[in-house]
Amino acid sequence: TETHPYGVLRGQPFRLNESLIEYIKAFRGKYPASLVIIWSGGSVEYAQHTADQLAAQIIED
Repeated sequence: TETHPYGVLRGQPFRLNESLIEYIKAFRGKYPASLVIIWSGGSVEYAQHTADQLAAQIIED
């Protein structure tokens, strides 16, 4: 099954950008008091859903 970034809101398969996640983890490790902003060209719902997934993955690690 192919993944489509905007399909995540419809429950379609979705893969986060692993290299971006690793970069954010390293950045937060170096600058723990920093604010990380995720910008999305999609909707507010898409950006919030993606940020929530990313936050959950970072917290798990």
